Amino acid sequence: MSDPCLLALMRDVVSIRRPRVAQTGLGEVLTGVYELAATAVPCALQPRGAKAAETLVGRLEGATHACYLEPCDVQVGDLLTEAKVGDTLQVAVVAGQTQVTVAVGLLQSGDRVEVGLGECSELNSVVAVDGQQVTLGTALRAAHSVAEPVTAVVVYEVLGVEDQAGAGHHLRLAVRRQEV
Repeated sequence: MSDPCLLALMRDVVSIRRPRVAQTGLGEVLTGVYELAATAVPCALQPRGAKAAETLVGRLEGATHACYLEPCDVQVGDLLTEAKVGDTLQVAVVAGQTQVTVAVGLLQSGDRVEVGLGECSELNSVVAVDGQQVTLGTALRAAHSVAEPVTAVVVYEVLGVEDQAGAGHHLRLAVRRQEV
């Protein structure tokens, strides 16, 4: 159900990532692996009110924002990523690398980043920047080609999901902004 008034308020765009269990070839469990579940999802992200009465979706402790969107497949534990600053790889990288060379050099130490395109993209963090050389917090899990995006993102963890108006009109999510 599309509501033109609601859509007009949705000025933010997020991707939805779902946690999954992954293992190395030796059977070790990898943590922090999130698969891309949806891209270009229009929404309205708003800071949470300070009063207890304004707490989102009941009394969820730790929620920093509310996110309003049309009904979709989003669950507690998913991550929402909102793109802020984009760059591209200037040099191809192989799996296992922690240093990448970007074309423009817009990223900053402390940024959360999404490296790659679509289902092959992965989340990481920037621990150091020296011009166009960017050092990532963890090794890349996959290879990435020249000109693939390296995008600074804001990451929100979904703490609660509520069918706000009933009858599948729109969802209100309680989310917490994640820091690096």
